Amino acid sequence: MAYTGSTLNLIAQGIGGTNKIWQYTNTDNAATVDASGYVTDATQRGMAAGDLVLAQDTDDAAKLTSGHTVVAITSGRPLERDYHRRRLE
Repeated sequence: MAYTGSTLNLIAQGIGGTNKIWQYTNTDNAATVDASGYVTDATQRGMAAGDLVLAQDTDDAAKLTSGHTVVAITSGRPLERDYHRRRLE
């Protein structure tokens, strides 16, 4: 399935609008959500490098939630993420 902007929601942010936390619900697994350029409207949404995205896979029986960090937002490639589990291994 493709990115669904209507299920990406800002749930918290720091003072001054920094360090945002986003919640995303979709049937895509963590590896798909983790792909560079997955979120196509990151700039319009106000995402920034360092933001945290909690993505829930609604196709998974356990409703698995994965954590992703926004690494960069660049023209032509709106959002790159680094899957948190990789950083902890």
